[in-house]
Amino acid sequence: MKTTGNSFILSLLFAFTIALTIVSCDTKPKEPTEADIATESAKLNEWFDAVWDSAVSRYPTWETYLGIRDESYGDWSDNSDSNALKELQITKDDLAYLRENFDTNLLDEQTLVSYHLWVNSAEKDIREFEYRLYDYPVNQMHGTHTWIPSFLMNMHTVDNVEQAEAYISRVDKVPHVIDQLLVNMKDREEAQIVPPKFVFPMVLGDCKNIITGKPFDDSDKDAALLADFKRKVDGLEDVDSTTKADLVARLETKLTERFKPAYESLITYLEEQEKTATTDDGVWKFPNGDKYYDVELANYTTTQMTAEEIFKLGMSEVKRIHQEMEKIKEQVGFEGTLQEFFTFIEEDPQFYYPNDSAGKAAYLARSIEVIDSMRAFLPNFFGILPKADLEVQPVEAYREKSAGIAFYQDPAPDGSRPGRYYVNLYDM
Repeated sequence: MKTTGNSFILSLLFAFTIALTIVSCDTKPKEPTEADIATESAKLNEWFDAVWDSAVSRYPTWETYLGIRDESYGDWSDNSDSNALKELQITKDDLAYLRENFDTNLLDEQTLVSYHLWVNSAEKDIREFEYRLYDYPVNQMHGTHTWIPSFLMNMHTVDNVEQAEAYISRVDKVPHVIDQLLVNMKDREEAQIVPPKFVFPMVLGDCKNIITGKPFDDSDKDAALLADFKRKVDGLEDVDSTTKADLVARLETKLTERFKPAYESLITYLEEQEKTATTDDGVWKFPNGDKYYDVELANYTTTQMTAEEIFKLGMSEVKRIHQEMEKIKEQVGFEGTLQEFFTFIEEDPQFYYPNDSAGKAAYLARSIEVIDSMRAFLPNFFGILPKADLEVQPVEAYREKSAGIAFYQDPAPDGSRPGRYYVNLYDM
């Protein structure tokens, strides 16, 4: 009986195994249909849109860049470290949701690319978070100190009284922005991340320029922000002169009572920090600077090359380019070494516009002419042309001494703000 029982059980197990094999063969995963792929791809793209809209809504200044003017138009984005921690957690949660809820085998080619790009960006943000203090929020090229007036002047459009009110609101809230900046700079100072000494004179000069002119002092010339606001308010149609005058008067009060003291506190802090700043100017001076450098190297080059390998590649490229320059030197008939040729090109007056108002105007006009002539050739290279206009304008006086030679600013996607190419006319 014992043997017979075991045989019976073994027979049942064998039969059950065969049945499972047959079922598994019958239920083998089917190839996804076009409808399956379309459905999953649409589902993921809807999720991308929702994540994007949610992120943008949390940053009022980002909304303004994009041409969105809603109830937060008079606010600034939260630049605190506590908010950065919240954003990190949102990124982690979104990444986990993405991986758990979408099947990459059911995505069309374009959506699969978007999937991998999103994952790569999220992983990069998470990986780099430990180095979030490894920068200078105030430096000689850009920073919060010049970004505030530049944002108000170039991003904050005023098409009605409500938007003028939002402009005043943002000026009123500048002390909070500066307070967050000071906290961020102090956190960096405690982490031994301080700008090199050469940065401070330029940064301090910019800060002082921003609060120079009427209503900050007895000057007859309006400060850059006041001049900008007056121009925008004057352009409002169907708004009476009394309302316009009231708006300007209220802005002047906010500039003197709120804006100026905030910048003076920043100037005081920078002057103190300048006293202890060193001349060291590389990330190697930061704690774990070598590791940070390697991380950024991989991010910017998208390779696994070491710093030494990239340096060697760079030196070989310099050698190759110098050889090409030698040929040009010979073609133009210059007699002398390549270094002497560089000096000739850099210093000879024939290569410069005059360093006066006429020369600056001529350079600006030539820049516009070159860009306008370029437009005619765009259809030869691109099937889709930009709808937004492109303006050429000089870098504002308050920041031209420290700003770069030239730079570009994106237009608003809705066309409410043109793209802008800035040329620096401080020193021709």
